[in-house]
Amino acid sequence: MASRSQKIKLGVFLTASSLLLAATVIVFAGLAFLTDRSTYYVQFSESVSGLDVGAPVKFRGVPVGTVEDIALDPGNVELVRVEIAVDDEVRVPEDATALLMMQGITGLRFVEIRGGTAAAEPLAPGSYITAGESVFTRLSGNAEDLALQADQLMSNLLHITGADNRERVAGMLERGDDMAEHVDELVVELTQVATQTHQLLRENRPHIRGTLANIDRTSDEVAALATQAGAMLDDMDPDTLEASVASLGETLDSLDELLGSVTRILDQSRGEIRGILHNVRLAAESFRELGESLRRQPRRLFFGGSPGERELP
Repeated sequence: MASRSQKIKLGVFLTASSLLLAATVIVFAGLAFLTDRSTYYVQFSESVSGLDVGAPVKFRGVPVGTVEDIALDPGNVELVRVEIAVDDEVRVPEDATALLMMQGITGLRFVEIRGGTAAAEPLAPGSYITAGESVFTRLSGNAEDLALQADQLMSNLLHITGADNRERVAGMLERGDDMAEHVDELVVELTQVATQTHQLLRENRPHIRGTLANIDRTSDEVAALATQAGAMLDDMDPDTLEASVASLGETLDSLDELLGSVTRILDQSRGEIRGILHNVRLAAESFRELGESLRRQPRRLFFGGSPGERELP
C-alpha cells in the first residue's frame, strides 16, 4: 500500500506533467488564445474546397491569424462567407484583397491578404475584405479557353482533312510545284541574262569609258560655250542686243513667209508634179520593155522595129 509521501510525489509529478503539457500546447499553438484579434469577413464566389476552420491567414506571406468559420452567405447562395481573425496589431488597408492560395501539393488552402497601400485608411473590424481572383481560378478559366480553342482546332482539322478539301489541297500542292518549277526556270533565265549583261559590259567597257569621257568633254565645252555666250551678252550694248533680237524676229518672220510660199507652190504644183512622176514611171517601164525585147531579139537593134507607142497624158 502506497504511503502518504508516495502519493504526494505522484501528485506533484502529475501536476508538473499537466503544466508542462499545457505549456507545450500553448507554445505550439502560438499563444493564439492569448492574443487579441479582430474579426473580418470575405465573400468568395469560387469554391473553397480545401479550406478548413483553423487554416492560417497570411498578410504578404506573414501569418497574422486563422480561419474561424466557413458558411454559405445567407443572402446569396452563390457566395461563401469566410470569417477570419486577424491580430489587432496588424493594420488591414481598405484597398487590400483576400485570395485563396494552395499550401504546396497537399490540396489544403489558406487565406492570403495582398495589396493595400500605406495611404489607404485601415479597415474597421467586422468589415468585408474584397475577394480577389485566385491563381487556381485564373488557371481554370484559361484551361476552359484552351479547351474551347482545342475543340475549334480539331473541328477545323476535321474540316480541312475532308474529301473535298483533300482534293483542293492536293491541287494547291500541284500548282505550288508548277509555280516552283516556273520560278526555277525564271531564276535560270535571270542568271543567264545577268551573265550576258556582265559579259557585254566587260567587252564594251573601253567604249563605255570613252563615251563617258566624251560626254564629260562635251559637257565642259557646253559649259565653256555658255560662259562665253554669257560674257558676250554682258559685253554687248543693250540697244545693240535689242536690235539683234528684233532683226532675228524679222528674219524668223521672213523665213515663215518663205515656208508658206513654198507650201503654197507645192500645193498648186502637186498635180503637175504627179503627172511628171507618172510620165517618168511610164518611160522607165518603156525602157525596161525595150531592154527585155533586145535581150530576147537582139536583131531588132539592126533591122528595125520598136516597141509599141504609149499615149502620154
